[in-house]
Amino acid sequence: MEQQPGKNLVDSYPFLASLPKPLQWWRSRGEKIHEQTCKAYAHFQNEMLRKIENGTAKHCFGRMINENKKELGFDDKQAMFVGASVVEAGSDTTRGTLNVVLAAACTQPDWLARAREQLDQVCGDAGRLPTFADMKQLPYIQAVAKEALRWRPLVDVGVNHMSTEDFEFEQYYFPRGTLFTWNAWAISQNPSEYEDPERFWPERYMDEHVGDILHGVWGFGAGRRGTVP
Repeated sequence: MEQQPGKNLVDSYPFLASLPKPLQWWRSRGEKIHEQTCKAYAHFQNEMLRKIENGTAKHCFGRMINENKKELGFDDKQAMFVGASVVEAGSDTTRGTLNVVLAAACTQPDWLARAREQLDQVCGDAGRLPTFADMKQLPYIQAVAKEALRWRPLVDVGVNHMSTEDFEFEQYYFPRGTLFTWNAWAISQNPSEYEDPERFWPERYMDEHVGDILHGVWGFGAGRRGTVP
């Protein structure tokens, strides 16, 4: 992955960014990725601006950002990136997780009958798609989502976090400014953490925490962004 967190050494050692630009060996690739990203985002941004101009833009996050960018302190490019980041956050992550569910259905289909039984009880025999209003009645489907995030985590290594103060943990001392990351794959496949980790088994999440998507799942990270612990 070209944009995988930690791929470039400067992600872990930010002082390297102080090197003269000709010595920043990662910069040319980064600038190429930036240019490609701008071209992709410009499609959504230009469509939004056109709709704002002709009065057809519906109330949404992108419209709010662009109409208030001066008050928010954003220039045109920043407004574009903030608005498009919502699109990206809900596209690759959702698509990737759905691919994991399909892979599990093909390789370990025993759970499918149990998932369909619950869906049919709530939604009829493929009578309609479930909605957020059905979540409390679909605990097994919530467990399937959590198991998909554990079984094959989308981000196998974590985004770096930096401690905001000195602290000790299990007799180890960590000064303020220490960078931390985690190995999501190793954790999710650790038999001491999860019984038979290679098995796609939603039942492992069928407990009182099944409705808490952040409980027992590392797919969304290991804490608040920018702070540790």
